[in-house]
Amino acid sequence: MTGRTALEIRLDSPTLIAAGPPSSNLVDTLTFIPGNTLRGVLAWRYIDEGGDASSPEFKRLFLGDKLSFGFAFKDGAQAIPLSARTCKYYGGFRADGGHGVMDLLASNGELRCEYEDTPCSKPLDYCNGFYDPMRFREVGVTRRLVTRTAISRARGSADHGRLYTQRVMEEGQRFVGRIYGDEDLVAKIRKLVGDGFEVRIGKGVSRGMGWARVSMAGEAAWAWPPAGAKERFEAFKEKFGRPVLAVTLLCDALFTDDYLRDRTSLTIKDLEPLGIKVSDWKEAPANVFAATRRVFGFDGEPIGLPRTPKTALAAGSVFLFEAEKGVDNPCIPDGDGVGFIGEGRLEGYGRAMLWHPFHVEAEREDVAEGLPGRDLDSILAERAGDLYALGFGPSRISSSQMAALAERIRRAKDLEEAEENICSFIDNQLGKLRKGAERTGKKGSWLLEGRRRRESLGDLFKDYVVKEKRYRRGLCAGGAEGLDLLRRFWRKFHNRYRIEASFKEPVPMDCCKEEE
Repeated sequence: MTGRTALEIRLDSPTLIAAGPPSSNLVDTLTFIPGNTLRGVLAWRYIDEGGDASSPEFKRLFLGDKLSFGFAFKDGAQAIPLSARTCKYYGGFRADGGHGVMDLLASNGELRCEYEDTPCSKPLDYCNGFYDPMRFREVGVTRRLVTRTAISRARGSADHGRLYTQRVMEEGQRFVGRIYGDEDLVAKIRKLVGDGFEVRIGKGVSRGMGWARVSMAGEAAWAWPPAGAKERFEAFKEKFGRPVLAVTLLCDALFTDDYLRDRTSLTIKDLEPLGIKVSDWKEAPANVFAATRRVFGFDGEPIGLPRTPKTALAAGSVFLFEAEKGVDNPCIPDGDGVGFIGEGRLEGYGRAMLWHPFHVEAEREDVAEGLPGRDLDSILAERAGDLYALGFGPSRISSSQMAALAERIRRAKDLEEAEENICSFIDNQLGKLRKGAERTGKKGSWLLEGRRRRESLGDLFKDYVVKEKRYRRGLCAGGAEGLDLLRRFWRKFHNRYRIEASFKEPVPMDCCKEEE
């Protein structure tokens, strides 16, 4: 019987999991936790609890072929498929303040931004990174640079001229990794983790880096995908007008040819482990969006030597296969259509999905009807947080400016007057600030640029609240109800500002109690 479980790894200190050898004086980190690291963490736990590394149970758990340790991604996110594109000037998911993300798998030519609220038509650019497939929001891994001086072994002090830099993942981030295999072994993994334990991972552990806490993840880790492979196949067939087979890599994948050379493309035979009937599909893909990544590492005991670097297909790579002539109803596997292909499966490589929903779903709007179990206040709080994250805060906008804008919203008799008050106030302030910038060469307040968009904070606020009306999309049409909605949105936005000003540091939106 096949079982599965999910683990949560919370970083309690800066963590460096080297992506490869140093480049000049920089050591870069991966932005995920590899399956091999997860396996090593659990093997260490087994021995630390008094287990014997030479026992048959240890070999079944960590050296056999009955368990696969998947990669751990931040908050359980996924790599954005490489067929994704976004607006070159206002990029990103709509929930993050951008013009949205498009998919080119079914496209036959150059496309431009199709943002419908305000005609854009700007060229598209690549969209990389990770995202939450349930909410269509970007999930960014926070990193920072740490610079240190090497220590002289002879003198025990700083070695002159030997400065090096490490790019590390910041503490406080949460990663979710999944384990698949025989139910009896999965049950032993759950028992081994228990209530959780502390561990050190990555490089620099002797200098306080790499501290993490491992615990069991909740059932939310298995909430996606929402539909089975057969339902997704029908959605693809309707979109493309013919039966097609789309394969999206959820993790890096390793393949070799008959001469043991690294291979960077798929053939239909590679998909047999996913239940695909090879004779139904053409051997070579008809469309490909792919990238590669060099994979490094070390062999465990007793060898302990560096592995030969390999070239892997990067997570997010997409391959589209067409059906053989005359095949209108190919054999579709039961289940969710997710599994492992290629080599290195026990270390998490090769996790792939058939007919990924990303390629056929329009980017979902974060509306009340589409968010079961969520009330209006939680939706408005989240949208206020989206706008606030673009760069608003006490260090950029003064409290007197926020109070003046609040008073104009409060005095309005209807939604139209409130929107006019907002625009006239911000336009007036921007005019004054531009004149001051011409004299001094310095920008400030509403004239400062947003963090993820090049517009000024004033223009960003007007676009979000007045022009695009993103805060109330799908919630109401306007009128008195619209004015009440604007005021509720503003209170949540303003409360976040006031609490951050009081605590002198960013505060999560769910800590911001609304004040009337």
